[in-house]
Amino acid sequence: MQKNLGLVLLLILWASPTAIHAQPASVDSCKKFVQNFYDWYEIYGKDYGSAHLFRPHSFSAALALQLKEDSKAQSKAKGYIVGLDWDPFFATNGGEDTDRYFVTRAQVWQGHCFAGVHLVPAEDVKGDIVTAELQMVKGQWQFVNFHYPAHDGVAEDDLLTILNNLREDRRKQTKNNTPSKP
Repeated sequence: MQKNLGLVLLLILWASPTAIHAQPASVDSCKKFVQNFYDWYEIYGKDYGSAHLFRPHSFSAALALQLKEDSKAQSKAKGYIVGLDWDPFFATNGGEDTDRYFVTRAQVWQGHCFAGVHLVPAEDVKGDIVTAELQMVKGQWQFVNFHYPAHDGVAEDDLLTILNNLREDRRKQTKNNTPSKP
Protein backbone atom coordinates (compact mmCIF):
# COMPACT_ATOMS: atom_id res chain seq x y z
CA MET A 1 0.00 0.00 0.00
CA GLN A 2 2.77 2.43 0.96
CA LYS A 3 4.66 1.47 -2.21
CA ASN A 4 1.59 2.33 -4.34
CA LEU A 5 1.14 5.65 -2.51
CA GLY A 6 4.78 6.50 -3.17
CA LEU A 7 4.36 5.67 -6.85
CA VAL A 8 1.23 7.86 -7.08
CA LEU A 9 3.02 10.76 -5.38
CA LEU A 10 5.98 10.35 -7.71
CA LEU A 11 3.68 10.44 -10.75
CA ILE A 12 1.90 13.54 -9.45
CA LEU A 13 5.20 15.34 -8.84
CA TRP A 14 6.48 14.31 -12.25
CA ALA A 15 3.28 15.41 -14.04
CA SER A 16 2.81 18.72 -12.19
CA PRO A 17 5.66 20.67 -13.79
CA THR A 18 4.55 19.37 -17.19
CA ALA A 19 0.96 20.47 -16.63
CA ILE A 20 2.05 23.86 -15.31
CA HIS A 21 4.43 24.36 -18.23
CA ALA A 22 1.94 23.21 -20.88
CA GLN A 23 -0.51 26.08 -20.41
CA PRO A 24 1.94 28.99 -20.95
CA ALA A 25 3.23 27.28 -24.12
CA SER A 26 -0.35 27.05 -25.39
CA VAL A 27 -1.01 30.68 -24.48
CA ASP A 28 2.20 31.79 -26.18
CA SER A 29 1.47 29.80 -29.32
CA CYS A 30 -2.07 31.19 -29.42
CA LYS A 31 -0.87 34.79 -29.04
CA LYS A 32 1.73 34.24 -31.74
CA PHE A 33 -0.83 32.70 -34.11
CA VAL A 34 -3.30 35.58 -33.64
CA GLN A 35 -0.61 38.26 -34.01
CA ASN A 36 0.70 36.56 -37.13
CA PHE A 37 -2.81 36.58 -38.63
CA TYR A 38 -3.36 40.26 -37.82
CA ASP A 39 0.06 41.20 -39.22
CA TRP A 40 -0.83 39.39 -42.45
CA TYR A 41 -4.38 40.76 -42.56
CA GLU A 42 -3.24 44.36 -42.10
CA ILE A 43 -0.93 44.08 -45.11
CA TYR A 44 -2.51 41.56 -47.47
CA GLY A 45 -5.98 40.84 -46.26
CA LYS A 46 -8.35 43.63 -45.36
CA ASP A 47 -11.13 41.67 -47.04
CA TYR A 48 -12.93 39.56 -44.49
CA GLY A 49 -14.94 37.87 -47.21
CA SER A 50 -11.88 36.21 -48.72
CA ALA A 51 -9.54 35.86 -45.74
CA HIS A 52 -10.80 32.32 -45.21
CA LEU A 53 -9.87 31.52 -48.83
CA PHE A 54 -6.29 32.79 -48.54
CA ARG A 55 -5.75 31.33 -45.08
CA PRO A 56 -8.19 28.41 -44.86
CA HIS A 57 -6.14 26.73 -42.13
CA SER A 58 -6.77 29.75 -39.89
CA PHE A 59 -10.53 29.25 -39.62
CA SER A 60 -12.77 26.49 -38.35
CA ALA A 61 -14.98 24.94 -41.02
CA ALA A 62 -18.10 26.40 -39.37
CA LEU A 63 -16.75 29.97 -39.26
CA ALA A 64 -15.34 29.76 -42.80
CA LEU A 65 -18.71 28.57 -44.10
CA GLN A 66 -20.57 31.40 -42.36
CA LEU A 67 -18.14 34.00 -43.74
CA LYS A 68 -18.41 32.52 -47.24
CA GLU A 69 -22.22 32.52 -47.14
CA ASP A 70 -22.32 36.10 -45.88
CA SER A 71 -19.86 37.37 -48.47
CA LYS A 72 -21.65 35.55 -51.30
CA ALA A 73 -25.06 36.91 -50.25
CA GLN A 74 -23.72 40.46 -50.01
CA SER A 75 -22.05 40.26 -53.45
CA LYS A 76 -25.38 39.19 -55.01
CA ALA A 77 -27.40 41.95 -53.35
CA LYS A 78 -26.50 44.97 -55.47
CA GLY A 79 -27.55 48.17 -53.73
CA TYR A 80 -28.74 46.40 -50.59
CA ILE A 81 -27.04 45.47 -47.34
CA VAL A 82 -27.81 41.86 -46.50
CA GLY A 83 -24.58 40.90 -44.76
CA LEU A 84 -21.77 42.36 -42.74
CA ASP A 85 -21.08 45.98 -43.62
CA TRP A 86 -18.02 46.21 -41.38
CA ASP A 87 -14.81 44.28 -40.89
CA PRO A 88 -15.32 41.58 -38.23
CA PHE A 89 -11.59 41.08 -37.58
CA PHE A 90 -10.89 44.78 -37.03
CA ALA A 91 -14.34 45.45 -35.54
CA THR A 92 -14.48 48.63 -37.63
CA ASN A 93 -15.80 50.00 -40.90
CA GLY A 94 -12.22 50.50 -42.02
CA GLY A 95 -9.01 51.27 -40.25
CA GLU A 96 -6.56 54.02 -40.94
CA ASP A 97 -3.28 53.05 -42.55
CA THR A 98 -1.51 54.03 -39.34
CA ASP A 99 -3.61 51.72 -37.16
CA ARG A 100 -1.90 48.61 -35.81
CA TYR A 101 -3.50 45.69 -34.07
CA PHE A 102 -1.73 43.94 -31.23
CA VAL A 103 -2.59 40.89 -29.18
CA THR A 104 -2.61 42.18 -25.61
CA ARG A 105 -3.53 39.07 -23.66
CA ALA A 106 -4.48 35.46 -24.08
CA GLN A 107 -6.02 32.84 -21.87
CA VAL A 108 -6.67 29.16 -22.45
CA TRP A 109 -9.88 27.89 -20.93
CA GLN A 110 -11.63 24.56 -21.59
CA GLY A 111 -9.59 23.91 -24.73
CA HIS A 112 -10.26 27.33 -26.23
CA CYS A 113 -7.90 30.29 -26.39
CA PHE A 114 -9.28 33.79 -25.98
CA ALA A 115 -6.91 36.46 -27.32
CA GLY A 116 -7.62 40.15 -26.82
CA VAL A 117 -6.73 42.45 -29.72
CA HIS A 118 -6.02 46.13 -29.14
CA LEU A 119 -5.87 48.98 -31.64
CA VAL A 120 -2.83 51.29 -31.62
CA PRO A 121 -3.01 54.27 -31.73
CA ALA A 122 -6.23 54.16 -29.77
CA GLU A 123 -6.87 57.51 -28.14
CA ASP A 124 -10.63 56.90 -28.15
CA VAL A 125 -10.62 53.13 -27.57
CA LYS A 126 -10.41 51.69 -24.08
CA GLY A 127 -9.37 48.07 -23.82
CA ASP A 128 -9.51 45.37 -26.45
CA ILE A 129 -11.61 46.01 -29.57
CA VAL A 130 -12.14 42.32 -30.23
CA THR A 131 -11.41 39.02 -28.53
CA ALA A 132 -10.57 36.20 -30.89
CA GLU A 133 -11.67 32.74 -29.81
CA LEU A 134 -9.58 29.84 -31.08
CA GLN A 135 -9.43 26.11 -30.74
CA MET A 136 -6.53 23.75 -31.35
CA VAL A 137 -7.32 21.43 -34.27
CA LYS A 138 -4.78 18.81 -35.34
CA GLY A 139 -1.99 20.71 -33.58
CA GLN A 140 -2.86 24.12 -35.04
CA TRP A 141 -4.93 27.00 -33.73
CA GLN A 142 -8.05 27.95 -35.68
CA PHE A 143 -10.37 30.91 -35.22
CA VAL A 144 -13.82 29.71 -34.15
CA ASN A 145 -15.40 33.05 -33.23
CA PHE A 146 -14.74 36.72 -32.53
CA HIS A 147 -16.27 38.48 -29.51
CA TYR A 148 -16.98 42.21 -29.33
CA PRO A 149 -17.25 44.16 -26.06
CA ALA A 150 -20.21 46.37 -25.24
CA HIS A 151 -19.70 49.96 -26.41
CA ASP A 152 -21.70 53.14 -27.01
CA GLY A 153 -24.94 51.57 -25.83
CA VAL A 154 -24.46 48.45 -27.98
CA ALA A 155 -24.49 45.16 -26.07
CA GLU A 156 -21.58 42.76 -26.33
CA ASP A 157 -21.89 40.36 -29.23
CA ASP A 158 -20.03 37.72 -31.21
CA LEU A 159 -19.45 37.08 -34.90
CA LEU A 160 -21.21 33.71 -35.16
CA THR A 161 -24.37 35.10 -33.57
CA ILE A 162 -24.28 38.13 -35.87
CA LEU A 163 -23.75 35.94 -38.96
CA ASN A 164 -26.55 33.58 -37.88
CA ASN A 165 -28.90 36.53 -37.36
CA LEU A 166 -28.02 37.97 -40.77
CA ARG A 167 -28.61 34.57 -42.40
CA GLU A 168 -32.03 34.34 -40.72
CA ASP A 169 -32.85 37.89 -41.87
CA ARG A 170 -31.92 36.91 -45.44
CA ARG A 171 -34.16 33.85 -45.24
CA LYS A 172 -37.06 35.98 -44.03
CA GLN A 173 -36.41 38.56 -46.75
CA THR A 174 -36.33 35.81 -49.37
CA LYS A 175 -39.71 34.56 -48.15
CA ASN A 176 -41.10 38.12 -48.22
CA ASN A 177 -39.00 39.07 -51.28
CA THR A 178 -38.35 42.51 -49.75
CA PRO A 179 -34.67 43.25 -49.04
CA SER A 180 -33.95 46.23 -46.82
CA LYS A 181 -32.41 49.37 -48.31
CA PRO A 182 -29.10 50.67 -46.90
